[in-house]
Amino acid sequence: MRESSIFSRRFAAGALLVLLAGIIQSSGIAAVGGVRPNILLVLLLTLVFFFREWKSYAALIAIATIFSKTEIGFSSPYIVIAIISACVFLVKPHFPGHRFFNVILAVIAGTIITYVITDLKFLGNDPFTVMIEVVYNVLVGIVVYLLAERIIGNETEFRTSR
Repeated sequence: MRESSIFSRRFAAGALLVLLAGIIQSSGIAAVGGVRPNILLVLLLTLVFFFREWKSYAALIAIATIFSKTEIGFSSPYIVIAIISACVFLVKPHFPGHRFFNVILAVIAGTIITYVITDLKFLGNDPFTVMIEVVYNVLVGIVVYLLAERIIGNETEFRTSR
């Protein structure tokens, strides 16, 4: 499948996943034992490896940022997530392995970097909870990866569109 326009089937599927992730994250239904996965971060970091064109991916970041705000104005954690996602998109050619393992690596790094930037004190005071969230985010990332592979396209489609 060729990703020739921002409004491709791949983009529409990605946008739908972003909107659903925003609804799930803001509802809090995914919280387990007081730990909430950062579903939007995980989804955006997973989708990095399903999109080649910057325009399409940047539009997904914008959708996630706009629709994830919970108060008037933009929430700083979502701006941080947008910046981290954009940075991962730019360095993805340098990721070492198979897309599946790259997603796991990106989710681990993205979760920790988000805490370093937004709440370093919490990271220092409660590293166990942060590590639980990292594991939870990785598990969500695996599910999101498998879902995205089925909805957006499998690796063969992705590779032949280069």
